[in-house]
Amino acid sequence: DYFRFTTSETLDVSLLLTPKGTTYSIRKEIESMEYAYDSRALNNLSLVLYNSSGILQLVVTADAYGPGFDESILRTLAAGTYYARVAG
Repeated sequence: DYFRFTTSETLDVSLLLTPKGTTYSIRKEIESMEYAYDSRALNNLSLVLYNSSGILQLVVTADAYGPGFDESILRTLAAGTYYARVAG
């Protein structure tokens, strides 16, 4: 998915991508012990920031932490229109 945003002046911009989900208790039919299952761990998120042409990648893809963790980009941006690509 792509998200567009516009700044009217130079700003410090913080983009934060957080996996959604919750922790469930599950139990296998043949066992009596319950296990915690974290559905957020299935989400391996990535975040990319592009300039107004939608072509130039301004920041290396934020994909540093692997499944189940937040990804973020912190950047000072001049006035203009930008696109953030979200995947995962």
